[in-house]
Amino acid sequence: MILDIDHRGALSLDTENVTAAYECGEVLSDATGSELPGSAFRHRLTLELTRNFGGIRIPALMGAEFVGGGTETRYEICVTRAPFASGLAATCDSRLGGPLIPGMPRDFAAAAMNGLKQDSSAFPLPAGRLRIDRAGYDLLGSSEAAFEQAARLLRVAFWATQNGSDVDGALTDAFAVLGTEPGERSADSEGA
Repeated sequence: MILDIDHRGALSLDTENVTAAYECGEVLSDATGSELPGSAFRHRLTLELTRNFGGIRIPALMGAEFVGGGTETRYEICVTRAPFASGLAATCDSRLGGPLIPGMPRDFAAAAMNGLKQDSSAFPLPAGRLRIDRAGYDLLGSSEAAFEQAARLLRVAFWATQNGSDVDGALTDAFAVLGTEPGERSADSEGA
């Protein structure tokens, strides 16, 4: 599915993007207690976000697998071995623009972890493990803010999928709360 959100950007949600696979050098991880019990729920999603600002395209692509079980919700992000500007070719397919470089640089991974942990009470995940192991970025256009926002939206997509909710509607609503600038919340969401 592809959602075009006004003039501010677009989202793409799919089950897999094998061209976004990369070699994992280290794993960032964090966990929180879960009030929802783990279940046999297992699902893979890939979300691509493109924000538009004054003609500049700001992309972020990430894919993860959620496997239910245990007593806590664990977040894991595979960090790319190669440095950000390693000269790797842009071989990751994009549904929203040109090809991206496969991988998750450390700075983007830290921002993505922040995004995964936000909105945990509004979009609670059951006990289990959410592991990001697919990603793509643009050397000039991608940003930490875009990866944080994409991770927040990926969490919403897993929440909606796990609950049988309207995924398109949940993502559209969550995107509206992100605001008009990377890292900014909209006026409508202030105090929400």
